[in-house]
Amino acid sequence: MSEETTRKTIQSNKTRCHNKQVKTKLHLCLNGKILISAVLFVLFFALTIIFAINIVEKNGPEPINYNERGVIDYKVFLKENDFYSEEFLPKGKSYVASLISYIDADVNYIFRIDEKSSVDFEYKIISELVIENPKGTSRYFEKKYDLTETKEKKLKNGYEMVINDHIKVDYNEYNQLANKFRSVYGIESNSYLKIYVSMTKKTDENATYPINESNNIEVVKIPLSERAIEININSSESTITKEIVPTKEINYNIKILAITILFFIFSFYFLIKLSIYIIQSIRKTNKYDKYINKILRDYDRLIVEINTNINFNEYNIIKVKKFSELLDVRDNLKLPINYYVIEPHKKGLFYIKCNEDVYMLIISDNDLDKRN
Repeated sequence: MSEETTRKTIQSNKTRCHNKQVKTKLHLCLNGKILISAVLFVLFFALTIIFAINIVEKNGPEPINYNERGVIDYKVFLKENDFYSEEFLPKGKSYVASLISYIDADVNYIFRIDEKSSVDFEYKIISELVIENPKGTSRYFEKKYDLTETKEKKLKNGYEMVINDHIKVDYNEYNQLANKFRSVYGIESNSYLKIYVSMTKKTDENATYPINESNNIEVVKIPLSERAIEININSSESTITKEIVPTKEINYNIKILAITILFFIFSFYFLIKLSIYIIQSIRKTNKYDKYINKILRDYDRLIVEINTNINFNEYNIIKVKKFSELLDVRDNLKLPINYYVIEPHKKGLFYIKCNEDVYMLIISDNDLDKRN
């Protein structure tokens, strides 16, 4: 067909086809497909994780607190001397170490919990002799002594447990040991006697607020190897507070589970698509692919890619020789250029459809070879 005939045919179809729209899939270059697939994969994968976190629902009461502390009340009994008429001195005084006979003390352990609970207590009162360097950074010697036997107490469906016990501390015995260590080895040291309650607390394994713990609650620290001492018990009156996280019932939200599975399927689908496009992008392209890709890249906004070809037997076929001629047709008719892959990497079809007329250009790898 001559160029003049083609031009006349285009002009006659221009008016009829100007407002007609072609519903088809817009062409996307391979890089665009990779980008869109990657974005959709990340989006659906992120949604999968977000919803998966919320699949499990833990129902039950909120955490509660319990606190415990040790308190001591003591008297310092004196040896016979020429200065004090009293048999003993009350707590909170300064004491001449050489006059101390023994310390008589009442130790109280107090446990309080926010909710009614049943707790088994097992305890004993321990003294610990400590000899350390003057800076208190390391210990030269330490030894523990049981001041009471192991005892048991029970809290039954209550809020508070108070344990009272009586001890007698032979101050002279511990002080002599500390002094002997210093004199034998000739080193500077700090010595003290620490008294604490060694406590084990346990609830039933099915309790709403489970407790299973062993710890030491310090009640007093008594200096040794000093000419005069002050027994500081401020630290013993501090309270230890701990939180109990209740055992909660685990349920699964079926709706969220279904949504999570759906998002996972979508993410898996786009992962496969992304993998396919990446493989295609790294594959070496032939001369035909380079030529077609250049057309698709240069005229991307003018070209649409279709997956299903039309039946040309129903139309009047007008063949053009060059892609530039097809561009002229497009400029006159203002219609998109359709692109259909006849044979991947070998043969493709570009055409413009206007009513019963089809302007068509077939490009194949053989054509490119002949041109060269």
